[in-house]
Amino acid sequence: MDLYPAPTSVVDLRLPDGHMIYVERWAHSSSQMACPIVLVHGLGDCSAIWRAVAGPFSYCGHEVLAIDLRGHGRSDWADPSTYTARTMGRDLVHLMEGLPTSKIILVGHSLGGEVVMNAAQQIPERVHQIVFVDYAPRPRDEKRQYVRSVLANDYRVYGTEKEYQTVLQRRHPLVNPDLLKVIASSSLRSTGAGFIPRYDPALITPSVRPSAPERWAQEHQIWSDLLATTVPILIMRGIGSSVLSAAEARRITELNGSRVRLATIPSAGHSIHIDNPGYFLDILRALNQTGQIA
Repeated sequence: MDLYPAPTSVVDLRLPDGHMIYVERWAHSSSQMACPIVLVHGLGDCSAIWRAVAGPFSYCGHEVLAIDLRGHGRSDWADPSTYTARTMGRDLVHLMEGLPTSKIILVGHSLGGEVVMNAAQQIPERVHQIVFVDYAPRPRDEKRQYVRSVLANDYRVYGTEKEYQTVLQRRHPLVNPDLLKVIASSSLRSTGAGFIPRYDPALITPSVRPSAPERWAQEHQIWSDLLATTVPILIMRGIGSSVLSAAEARRITELNGSRVRLATIPSAGHSIHIDNPGYFLDILRALNQTGQIA
C-alpha cells in the first residue's frame, strides 16, 4: 500500500481575478458519506505537504482537497500586494462555494490557519468545523519573521531534488525521509541550472506584509467575529513547536472556554501533519466518528 498516495484527480481552479489555483483531490466510492475536508498549507509549502494524511482520510468517508495558495506550488504567482491572508481567504471561499455540499471542515497549518480563519469569517454558514494546526491569532510577529528568514535562507537553486530533500530533513528532523522525498519533488520546479522552490520569493519579503499592529488588529477582529458563530474550533499544537508556545495556546483556549479546544501533539514540532501524521490522523478520525471536536 502506498503510504503517500497521489491525488485521485487535480483541478486548476480559475479565480474571479483571472489567476489559477491548483487543487489536489482525493475521493473514493465512500467519499460522499461525510463533510469534505479542505487542507490549507503554510507559508512556502504546497499541497504535497498533506500527502501523509489526505489519502488515508479519504477512505474515512470524506472528499479531501488540498489547495496550493496563490504564489505557492503550482498555483499562479500574483501581484505581491495580494499575498495576504485576506485575499487568500477569498480564494478559498471561491473553492468552497464550488463544492456541492453545504458544510465543510477546514484545516489550516500556520499561515493556512490564518487563511482558513479569514474564509470562515466570510462564509461561516458553510463551515462545519475548523482545525488550526499550530496556529492561533496572537499579537507578536517575531515568529512569522523567523519562518520567513528560514525560507529566505533556503531559497536558491539546487543541483538535485535530493539536495533539497537534505535541506528539508534538517528543517524537519522528525519526518520520514520517504515523505520528504515526495514533498521535495512536488515543491521544486526545474530550471536550466537545476531546481528551485516553486513559491514566489516575493512571499517572504516583509514589505508585502501588513505591519505587526495592523495585522494583529485584523486578526483580532476576524477571531472575534468567528467566535460569535457556533463553529467548533480545535487548535493542535506540536509539543516541540518553536512557533506557537504552550502559553499562547493555553491563553487562547482558556479565554474562550469550551468554544475552543486544545490538543497537544507528542513527537511533533510546528509541522504536526508531517512530524507525527499517525497521531494527527487519530485526532481527525475521532472528530469524524463523534461529529464534533473531542
